[in-house]
Amino acid sequence: MLLIISLIIVALFIYFLKGSLKKHAGIYYIGAAVISIAVFLLEFLPMPLFVKNNILGIFAKGSIGTAMFVAVMYAGALPKGSKLIAPLMKIRGELSITAAILVLCHNFTYGMTYFRMLFTKTSLLSATQLAAAVISLVLISIMLVLTVTSFPSVRKKMQAKKWKQLQRTAYVFYGLMYVHIMLINIPYARLGLGMYIANVVIYSIVFLGYAAMRIATVSYTHLRAHETSLHL
Repeated sequence: MLLIISLIIVALFIYFLKGSLKKHAGIYYIGAAVISIAVFLLEFLPMPLFVKNNILGIFAKGSIGTAMFVAVMYAGALPKGSKLIAPLMKIRGELSITAAILVLCHNFTYGMTYFRMLFTKTSLLSATQLAAAVISLVLISIMLVLTVTSFPSVRKKMQAKKWKQLQRTAYVFYGLMYVHIMLINIPYARLGLGMYIANVVIYSIVFLGYAAMRIATVSYTHLRAHETSLHL
């Protein structure tokens, strides 16, 4: 359910602040970093469970960052000419950088437990937890590379072809993100826990829906290119 709330928040953020994000991106990056650090530190303090799970949790569990990545994902899957694609494409790089900074809050918060166990007490991790932790490390590596190369100052120093090839690893990132989320939620969903069942359904709709749209967009593009070549 946190993802749905996060998607609404991100949609409102994009609608009202897209121009400001594009113009003052550095301020938003700093703001995201401050929020991430604050949430990470607050996790160590006693507080009501509702606040911990639903207010801090929206950042600590990576929901807001994931919602921003979802916006970036769908920006590349929407058909050309869509009214949504133009504003999204203009801030796609800024959104992905902001998302990465916010997701790092999740990585540090849960990494304190699971990465420590991964490197020191692997036997204490279940098979799914172990797989999720390893995939998380791969995700962080890909995310950091994509984030650094999303900065205009870095992008300008790279050859356009190599930059585009590197950015295609985002598809691997999105796929592994879905697998990571499923590894965390499915074991609890199988126990009949409603929140985790809802998570499996919601994330599957979002990520598999993206995959279907992306495949459809690519297929349509190839079909149009083929039709054009036949008329030449």
